[in-house]
Amino acid sequence: MVEELYKIGAYHEAGHAVLGFYSGFEVKSISLIIADPGSGITRFDYGIDNLLITGILNAKKDPAFFNSLSQPVRARTPQTCLKICNTLIAGPVAEAINKFGIDYTGNMEVGIKDPDAEGIEAADYVLSIIDKNHSKTYLQETIISITEILRNEQFWKVVISLSDKLLSSKAKMLTQQEIEAVFEKHNFTQYDRL
Repeated sequence: MVEELYKIGAYHEAGHAVLGFYSGFEVKSISLIIADPGSGITRFDYGIDNLLITGILNAKKDPAFFNSLSQPVRARTPQTCLKICNTLIAGPVAEAINKFGIDYTGNMEVGIKDPDAEGIEAADYVLSIIDKNHSKTYLQETIISITEILRNEQFWKVVISLSDKLLSSKAKMLTQQEIEAVFEKHNFTQYDRL
């Protein structure tokens, strides 16, 4: 039972890492939480989007911070919200593809839990504020889009390889160097990033 929970967590975190990298973020580490099998953490360096992501994730609680960001920074908000949603949704989607098979089409039978849900809802909230024509079906459309990306053979092979490497790690952790080695092995760095 514990090994199955680790496997679920490994696929979930690998999904975050693959789409986070594809979205232009630097993947710093992936860890499974030994004391809470099934849970994990993927750490990123968001580069130039760091302050903007902080503003987006806290916009409901602290709109003054988001509004204090310079106009050139806030101009990146739609693209950055998409990157946030892609990265966070990819965890549960990878989990679902692993559970239901590669023919999974995006019907979210695997739930999106906190903190993923909080980040996704924050990005969706900000988009609804800055774009009066923001689609009410944006999240479902994004889930389907991410499902299609992860079902791509090249992307899925990287998810499987990261998951396997994470599960075989005694510490249940991968460093940036180990993650980048998996990306290189699968020529994943050749893809244009979002």
